[in-house]
Amino acid sequence: MKKLLILSAALFFTYQSVAQNVGIGTLTPNASALLDVSATDKGLLIPRMSKTQRTAIAAPANGLLVFQNAPDSIGFYYYNSGSWVWLQNASGAGSGWSTTGNAGTDTIVNFIGTLDNMPLILKSNGMKIGGVDAATTYNVSLGAGANNLKSAGLANVSIGAYSLSNHLNGNNNVAIGNVSMLYNKYGEHNIAIGGSAMPIDTCRLWQYSYWWRFTLL
Repeated sequence: MKKLLILSAALFFTYQSVAQNVGIGTLTPNASALLDVSATDKGLLIPRMSKTQRTAIAAPANGLLVFQNAPDSIGFYYYNSGSWVWLQNASGAGSGWSTTGNAGTDTIVNFIGTLDNMPLILKSNGMKIGGVDAATTYNVSLGAGANNLKSAGLANVSIGAYSLSNHLNGNNNVAIGNVSMLYNKYGEHNIAIGGSAMPIDTCRLWQYSYWWRFTLL
């Protein structure tokens, strides 16, 4: 009996290899599929593993698919060009943020931002145009090159292209206007309002500068 089963299996897979595709649950596998699984009461179970186990896979091939079940970011991952890509949970379709507009979103659970201690950065054409630093620094910036990403300063506000762009380690500065406080590196509690306001101050405290231009019609 065992010999008969082995012979039957060998004949079956020999036939399928000639046909160049395999069907499970179907006698007519799709010609475009190497493996065609057909069922109405069962599914295909992908290997399940933890994040540690997933990242420990040696030399994963492009297209490798696994299901991560712990400890966070649970879901399907596939490997592509040197990194794992998370297929985020699609449950509650329509409740996430869409580039074409949204309806019925729950702003408690649906948001644009980060879940770890990293800044939220906005970019255009690959260049930073705005951002909010992590909760430990409270820096806010808006404008191309505004505020130095490597700055260790706290609670600084920079609005305008390259405002505070060379800043290194000063707190509570407010720079509003293109290139305002451009070279301020260590100064604190300074206020600069207007284009090019206070462009060279580097270490002073409690200064203010402004530049107004009016056009009367």
